[in-house]
Amino acid sequence: MAKKVFHKNVFRLIKSTKGRFFSLSAIVSIGVAFFIGVSASAPMMAASVDSYDDSYELKDFTIYSNYGFQEDDIEALKKVDSVHTVEPAYFVDEIATDEKGTQLVRIHSYDTTHTINRFKLVEGRMPENDHEVVAERNGNIKSGFEVGDTVKLSLPDGSRSGVLPVQEVTVVGVIDTPLYLNMSKETSTLDNLPINSYLYIPSTAFDSSNYLEVNILTDDGKGLSSFSDSYETYIANVKKKIEELAKTQEKATALKIKEDAKHEYNDGMQKYIDGTKQYQDTLDAYQKEIADAQQKLSDSRASVSAGEVEIANAKENLNNAQSTLNTEKVNRQTEIDNQQAILNQNRATLQSSQQSLNTQKTSLERNEQDLTTALAALPDAITLYQTEIQFRQGIAHYGISPSTSLSLLIMFRSDLRQLCDAMFPEGYAGKTIGDLQTALDNHLQQIDQNFSLTASTKEDRLVELQNLQAQYTTNLATIQNALTVTIPASQQQITDGFVAVDQGQQQLDQGQATLNQKIADGQATIDAGWQEIFANENKLADARVQIADGEAQLNTAITEGTKKLNDALEELNLSKAKLADAKKKIDDLAEGKWTILDRKSHYASVTFKNTIHQMEAISHIFPVFFILVAALVCLTTMTRLVEEQRNEIGTLRALGYTRWQCTSKYLFYAISATLIGIVVGSILGLSSFPLIIYHAWRMMYILPSIRFVVPLGLIGFTAMLFIFAMGIATWFACKADTQDVPSQLMRPKAPPMGKKTFLENIPFIWNHLGFTDKVTTRNLFRYKKRFFMTIIGVAGCTALMLI
Repeated sequence: MAKKVFHKNVFRLIKSTKGRFFSLSAIVSIGVAFFIGVSASAPMMAASVDSYDDSYELKDFTIYSNYGFQEDDIEALKKVDSVHTVEPAYFVDEIATDEKGTQLVRIHSYDTTHTINRFKLVEGRMPENDHEVVAERNGNIKSGFEVGDTVKLSLPDGSRSGVLPVQEVTVVGVIDTPLYLNMSKETSTLDNLPINSYLYIPSTAFDSSNYLEVNILTDDGKGLSSFSDSYETYIANVKKKIEELAKTQEKATALKIKEDAKHEYNDGMQKYIDGTKQYQDTLDAYQKEIADAQQKLSDSRASVSAGEVEIANAKENLNNAQSTLNTEKVNRQTEIDNQQAILNQNRATLQSSQQSLNTQKTSLERNEQDLTTALAALPDAITLYQTEIQFRQGIAHYGISPSTSLSLLIMFRSDLRQLCDAMFPEGYAGKTIGDLQTALDNHLQQIDQNFSLTASTKEDRLVELQNLQAQYTTNLATIQNALTVTIPASQQQITDGFVAVDQGQQQLDQGQATLNQKIADGQATIDAGWQEIFANENKLADARVQIADGEAQLNTAITEGTKKLNDALEELNLSKAKLADAKKKIDDLAEGKWTILDRKSHYASVTFKNTIHQMEAISHIFPVFFILVAALVCLTTMTRLVEEQRNEIGTLRALGYTRWQCTSKYLFYAISATLIGIVVGSILGLSSFPLIIYHAWRMMYILPSIRFVVPLGLIGFTAMLFIFAMGIATWFACKADTQDVPSQLMRPKAPPMGKKTFLENIPFIWNHLGFTDKVTTRNLFRYKKRFFMTIIGVAGCTALMLI
């Protein structure tokens, strides 16, 4: 019964302090999540990449040789114990150039029948001919080739590789491969330059008599984790067996290459002997052909010299005839030109007179039109002035007010209706005599401007208009007389002058035609003579060209023949030197050397293994801080809880419960919260932290999807570690209070005695502190446990943030 009540008391405590209970569970779950999540990341990373390597058959070994590999080497490797698959391949390092730039790439051979170092096609398709490739998929950090890119391949000096003759390829797909996990690659064979990317091309594109590398898979390597010690031990044993075979194959390969080289040397020596004999025969034939060609050229030069003398005499006769004809042409042409100048001067004078007459006529016609228009407008202007003067005099005489309505005025003066209609076309209803006066003044002002009237009074301006009318009438009569009499007479004189000039021009043109015909006939005779000379000169020129061509051909033949003979001799000497050099190289031929590389020499595997070791090192240190923080939080929480339950502990002790029973109540409380935190933290840690860490490493690696592994051993170890830490913290929290007698526990706990702090011995500091600062300082030294726990907690959290 007592135990049942005790258990109810425990659960009642949990229920009454749910916030504190679940806060304790939360801090434990965070610590467990970090501990398990970080610790499980390295195994999950290793398992994911190992599964990726096994899925695409990443090689266990790659072998290189200074002489390459032949089929007998491949067959010998297949017979080595523990060797499962042997596949030869080709590779070459070249400069790849596309529209985005230039980069150094490693080009691997691709064969559909091979299984080692397979890759995953991410986009596009596989190559179908020797000018198509698949390329590395673009990473998070750098961009590479894309489907459809055209890539030009060359060596750093711009030359072509003898192993891969293809000069231009098209990217038809992008891939991922476990052979290259890193964004950065290993160094190349080109002056140790770093490799930027890689390509795969069909093996038929390579032109090499020997394989350049051999990839090997072992029997049991796939069943072991490539990051484990057992795998390294197994691979080391297999490597020893391959090294034993290498000793035999290296010697056999070197011997075979030496025999093949000697055979090629003997063939080259025979070709050198045959070439020497052929060179001597060619030299004799060349010398005879040159002598015959030189004799033919000498005969042609003599014939050309005789023809040149005959042509020189004919040219002298034609030049004399041409001089006589030119003199006559100049004299007659001078006479004609003088007559033409006189005619041109007369014509220009007539044209100038005609232009002046036309201008005068146009001016008179324009003046006639202006005067006619002005005379037509003058009667109306005179009438308007007369009307205005009469109207103004009548208004003044009868004393009519300017505000008098026009309608009233018209009733008495119907003769003014026409004037009002002219001044107000829109109607004069509501208009006054003042309005009519203003309208008249405006019209008269316009007339003054049109006729430039300057008189001061309207009566004087009326007289001025009448004078203008008389003057315009006189001027119009004068202009009309000039247009009808004077202008036609002048035009007739100019027309007669043009007729006389045209008759003179006709006679002059006839004389010019007669002269031209005479000169043309004489020139035709001379030209015919020159044509005959030119024809003969062309024949001589053709002969000279033929001679020059013959000389050029002879010189070219001599030059080319000499060059060919010299080249042939130089080639013979070069062949002789090459044969001597080949003989020396055969004698100095090095022994064969195999380089056997396992995954410890594979750049991607080694760097990722180092990454796993880094994560393991972090998992050994990083989570310890969370255990300490959880223990400190538990110690603080349980200490405060025990202090609050001090009276109840005293009651239980008084009822006969032992110290252990009282302590177990709080141990159960803390361990229950810890177990809940362990379950929640394990789930959160395994589902989040490995995924986050794995994704973070993808900034440096091209990784497959993560493979989740549940580390039951790690979970069990973590559970025991946290239960132990929380139990110890709880035991320390209960130790002091459970040791007191029940009567003492039932009383409130006396606070710690205050002590004088060392700052109180420094008056300069202490006297400048306020009351609150002094109380805070004393509490810091009074509650040392809380003080140091706070410092440790803050220091631990700060360290975690810095890490």
